[in-house]
Amino acid sequence: MAYNRDDSEILNLQNALRSGYNDMYTTAPDVLDKRMKELNKVIEQKAVEMAQNSLEKAQNNKKYVEVKRRESQIDELAKEMAVAILEENKKYVDGELIDMAKEDITNESEGGNKDVQEKKTRGRKKATSK
Repeated sequence: MAYNRDDSEILNLQNALRSGYNDMYTTAPDVLDKRMKELNKVIEQKAVEMAQNSLEKAQNNKKYVEVKRRESQIDELAKEMAVAILEENKKYVDGELIDMAKEDITNESEGGNKDVQEKKTRGRKKATSK
């Protein structure tokens, strides 16, 4: 009332009691509770970042494993695809030729074409005596 003389007559006792003017002190939210809420937000943000990073690593690792698997099976996969290509073109090419070509592919996977293998030998020339 000392600072608001004009409003002192408007302010009745009931409003003054409800507003807490008669309290010795006012309470604010507990500082520790406030800090705990902020820490929980920070923890949640870090957890989301960690989850995203882990998912990205796992996804990259999965791709890497798939690439390595394909690299190790490149010959087998190429042979399977070659046989599939031959089968697709069976209506355009003689069936007997297709069967021979598939057999050739199969023989290559078993150690090469036995009919075409050449024996190469290396060695020293023998010295002739005089």
